[in-house]
Amino acid sequence: MEDIKGLGRFRSDFNNPRLNLRDFIKYKSDFDLAFAFCKLFFPDFVQAEGCVILAEAYDPVTFQDWKHRLHGRTQDLETTLNHTHIYDLFSESEENEDVSLEICDEIAKHIAKSWTNALKEAFPDKKFTVTLSTEPDDYGPTITFCQSSSETCESGQFQDR
Repeated sequence: MEDIKGLGRFRSDFNNPRLNLRDFIKYKSDFDLAFAFCKLFFPDFVQAEGCVILAEAYDPVTFQDWKHRLHGRTQDLETTLNHTHIYDLFSESEENEDVSLEICDEIAKHIAKSWTNALKEAFPDKKFTVTLSTEPDDYGPTITFCQSSSETCESGQFQDR
């Protein structure tokens, strides 16, 4: 809880150290933002030509372009189109300029676990690998997923690299 810098400032602003996460949400959020986070953590999916793609990331023209570039390889298509940088989700807010990598990693882990569950619920007969990576050469924590063959993973597998 103390990792949330805004919560500490919030307590100071109200001169009340007993304020908690629910109080913070009540004063700092609204229903539209809450719904947006619900969709981020439990997204809608689109099925296209054997691929499962995040609905927010799906565009038919882009899909066909990447399908051509990647020679129709389903796993490569899914991995590319579902590739999500945590920094890109929050980059427009000045309040996010000094956020720690640890906070971003924690957010990414929760999103990856949620996507694992959402995929399992939406496609109980398919197997997926949800991958979270924080590579030094990449742009912060990155999450993606793709379908996996039964030989390579159990349904709902989550990999943290």
